[in-house]
Amino acid sequence: MYTYFKRVDVLIILALFLGAGLAEFGERFSLLEDQTLSFRHILRLRYGPEAQTRFSDNITLVKTDETFFDAYGGYPMKRADIGKLVQNLHQLGAKAIVVDFLMDLPSAYGEDEALARRLKSVPNVVVASRAVFEGGQFARMGYPVGPVRDAARSGYANLRSQSGLVTNVSRLRIHSDITVARDGWPLAVAGLSQALGVPPSLRGGHLRFGQQLTMPLDRFHDLHLPFPALPDGIEYLHQMVGVGALDFLEMQALDEEDRRELRQWVKDKIVVIGDTSEISKDWFNTPVGRVFGPEIIAISIDAMQKKAPLQPAETWLEWLLAGVLLLGLMVTAKVNRPVMRNALSLSLLLLYLTVTTLAFVQLGVIFSLSYWALAFVLGLIGVNLRYYALERRQKGQVQQEMAKLVQVGISLSSQSHFLSLLEQTLKDAQSIAGAEGSSLYLVRDERFLEFAVVRNSVLDIAYLSPKNPLERSDDESAEKSPFPPLALMDEAGLPARDRIALRAYWDRQSIHVPDVYALEGAEPENIRRFDRQNNYRTHAIFAVPMRTVSGEVIGVFQLINPVHPESGKPIPFTPQIQTVVEAFASQAAVALDNKMLADAQKQLLDSFIQVIAGAIDAKSPYTGGHCQRVPELAKMLAKAARDASGAPFDDYQPDENDLYELNIAAWMHDCGKVTTPEYVVDKATKLETIYNRLHEVRMRFEVLWRDAEIAYWQALIAGGDKEALAQAKEQEQAQLRDDFAFIAECNEGGEFMADARIARLQQIAGRSWMRYFDDRIGLSQDERDRKDRTPAADTLPVQELLLSDRQEHIIPRLKKAPGEGENPHGFTMKIPDHQFNQGELYNLSVKRGTLTEEERFKINEHAVQTLHMLHQLPFPKHLRNVPDMAGNHHETLVGTGYPRGLDKAQLTLPSRIMALADIFEALTASDRPYKTPKSISQAIRIMGFMKKDSHIDPDLFDLFLTSGVYQAYADIYLRPEQIDEVDVAGLTGQAG
Repeated sequence: MYTYFKRVDVLIILALFLGAGLAEFGERFSLLEDQTLSFRHILRLRYGPEAQTRFSDNITLVKTDETFFDAYGGYPMKRADIGKLVQNLHQLGAKAIVVDFLMDLPSAYGEDEALARRLKSVPNVVVASRAVFEGGQFARMGYPVGPVRDAARSGYANLRSQSGLVTNVSRLRIHSDITVARDGWPLAVAGLSQALGVPPSLRGGHLRFGQQLTMPLDRFHDLHLPFPALPDGIEYLHQMVGVGALDFLEMQALDEEDRRELRQWVKDKIVVIGDTSEISKDWFNTPVGRVFGPEIIAISIDAMQKKAPLQPAETWLEWLLAGVLLLGLMVTAKVNRPVMRNALSLSLLLLYLTVTTLAFVQLGVIFSLSYWALAFVLGLIGVNLRYYALERRQKGQVQQEMAKLVQVGISLSSQSHFLSLLEQTLKDAQSIAGAEGSSLYLVRDERFLEFAVVRNSVLDIAYLSPKNPLERSDDESAEKSPFPPLALMDEAGLPARDRIALRAYWDRQSIHVPDVYALEGAEPENIRRFDRQNNYRTHAIFAVPMRTVSGEVIGVFQLINPVHPESGKPIPFTPQIQTVVEAFASQAAVALDNKMLADAQKQLLDSFIQVIAGAIDAKSPYTGGHCQRVPELAKMLAKAARDASGAPFDDYQPDENDLYELNIAAWMHDCGKVTTPEYVVDKATKLETIYNRLHEVRMRFEVLWRDAEIAYWQALIAGGDKEALAQAKEQEQAQLRDDFAFIAECNEGGEFMADARIARLQQIAGRSWMRYFDDRIGLSQDERDRKDRTPAADTLPVQELLLSDRQEHIIPRLKKAPGEGENPHGFTMKIPDHQFNQGELYNLSVKRGTLTEEERFKINEHAVQTLHMLHQLPFPKHLRNVPDMAGNHHETLVGTGYPRGLDKAQLTLPSRIMALADIFEALTASDRPYKTPKSISQAIRIMGFMKKDSHIDPDLFDLFLTSGVYQAYADIYLRPEQIDEVDVAGLTGQAG
């Protein structure tokens, strides 16, 4: 018994119950106690004795509510009318009149003297005063104004809650330090005193009215209010025992029958006059809800008349019941089984709550319910915590290792070196079980159980497969492993079951063998052979299949030879250890399955991206392997920036996720080109669309050539001079040859198209030829719609210009380009008015290259489309920067790039790496049929100019050269003839 009382939880229980007794005596938890009291009050009103809960029939409320004030025509009631009301009630035979109107300020209408005169004529009236408290202590009385105070007795009407947190009035406190003041009694006490004609006194913890009425109070001199039961449909007491004040004011207008009815409400009764209107806000929160102030006064008088039907339990009785509760808790605290212990304890608590509630409901005895119940609950928690701590201590090292194992299991989902982590967790599991050896098999190709990890502390074996068996192909070095794989099928094609691990795999359940030598068949012979070779003795084996959530077995977890921690002798695996190992095997299986799934998803994403990039490269022979080479160059440059020392690369330390993000962005940087028509990307001449329209122009020259021939013969037949005609024909045809050669030369494009050449084009375009056939038949609907923009010729033939820009050449923009209207990505590119303009003169007049403004926008729009497309994809958090990295590769450091005109401050270092890699690959690509690949020095010289113009990052360009990335890339991807010397020192400013 002495040992029992030394238990920490028992001491806690005793301290809690002692503290609860002290707190109950000082009412330190009044807020919580108020809530339990509210619940008990509700039950008492419904199920308590009717004689106790029924309101007295000798108390009447004369109320001034909304109905009264509507008829009265104002608020508040004038004091002269209050006097008149009191006088009328006295004439009707009221036993005592309690006026619950605070009149401590002079009347605004000067009616105080009139009120006082009427009050003096009424001997049994009491008016309200106010007790003023400062700092929780009584300071003074706030009496009615002088004339009123002199004319009638008073009592203070303000009530105070016992809780410092919420206002919940449930008692009427009689302050002994106030009773010594003039009229220093509560208004209800003063009113009852008037009715009884006996002054009140406070002696020996009792409130006395002479010899007529004596009632006990609690230790705080509190009278507990027994709120009365109200009929269904009645919310407030004044609705049941209240009468409107207006009838009593206008008695002179009533006949005798009405006066008789009013007299029945008042004669020989205590009358409380008060305000029950919403505007007065004279109400209090109580255990049964909101109760108006005059109702509280009436309820207090009723309670005193019934000699206080609610009484706190005697202290000795309360402590006795609390002792029974304490004893019961201490008895149940000795029960070891948690379910039984808690069930008994909670049943005891429920019994205590039931007894104390019934005592209140039926007998009006108030037990402090919350204090002891709270001590009981906290004590029960302490008991459970003690048993929990005891259980934890009993588990000891096993529980600690299990926590370590769980922590390792959690990290399985976040580690990249998965096999190393599996080795560590297998080692920890072996330590938990006290086993000498362990092994982990993984299923490969649904044909083999392959050793991933093998450990044996006695034989000093610590094998870790150099490669994840799940990723090993058939022709790799599995045979070179000191632990050859186990075939899942035998030579007959049936499930192999000659090993414990194989049986665990096929049976999908754990297998525990206490002594393997007791087995029959090939398994013990294989184990004996191994033991003889290694001078070892295998005893117990526990094999657990590693099952995924879907039930698939992806490996086998196996431990051997657990030993007793003290004797060191071999023992079987205990059920507790088996449970721990099974839980870990399941956890490891789920983690491994998740990793396999994540790897497969990553591989699928990478392959899909590479297929898309390959398709973009294959779309045009002019881009070749651009999308495949830019990622390699970008990764090389990013790693060089990571390894660089000094500014501005000190803060750039990308991890594997950052490099992978850059790699994805590089693969996808030109994905927007899927929206760019091939004939625009591949446009080699100015008149080229789907085909080279120069052939149409040539046919017009052919027509003019033949027209010259025909004119010659016609003129000759008509008798013209043959020699002059022949000379004119030859001059005409020579001019045609020269003009067509000029047009063909313009069509090829070049660095610059002078204004004089454009003027000659327009001169040549002014020549005409005759069209004899309808050009509006055999067309597509789109062509027909564009033709219809201009009226058709009335008759054929019709004369047409040799070169022209027509309405039918304008291809309108059918939908808004990115950047028009809503522009969430901030595109700044100038958008041409039309989708395309195929005008012949318009295209031939292009001053540089072969592309029109519309076509150049269409090509540059691939960066817009890249951003637009990639921002629609739900990239995971570690790839969230892919869209911007990919879409910013044509931006410059000074805001002159596209598609958003960003500057250096807005471009991350990976974005600048992308831009440089894109430019260098494009300059040195050798698989573009339209240009000769540039040598390294030529490409870097061009990039040097771009560095000066701040089109590329100067620091990154210098790192590109000084780190040798350009050379390493060239050695792999460039032709030997492209690789030449580069003046790195001169280009980076380090020469001399």
